[in-house]
Amino acid sequence: MVTFAPLLDLLAEVPDPRRTEGKLYKLPHVLLFSILAVGTGRNSYRGIANFIDVQPRKLNNSFGLKWRRTPTHTAIRTILQALDPPRGGDRLPPPCSPVAGGAGRARAGEHRP
Repeated sequence: MVTFAPLLDLLAEVPDPRRTEGKLYKLPHVLLFSILAVGTGRNSYRGIANFIDVQPRKLNNSFGLKWRRTPTHTAIRTILQALDPPRGGDRLPPPCSPVAGGAGRARAGEHRP
């Protein structure tokens, strides 16, 4: 899909820690579909998988993929958790904090004034 080409090019620069045999799903596409899913309100690995599973033929045709089946939520979790966060990423504010410009929802065990 032409409109996502620059973003896919950028996501292709993310190092893929998986072995060659474990690359059934292209990392840039998993990342892009995860971003789109989160942007539409999905907030879990299962939600991301459901987002991808809704229109698999359309995604395959639009992005030139040959996925026979869509990734499961466990496959998505394994792929995303294997990524190496940038140095210092653990010092960034949580995405839902007011400092980060989020909605300011409190996480479990977190107190908000």
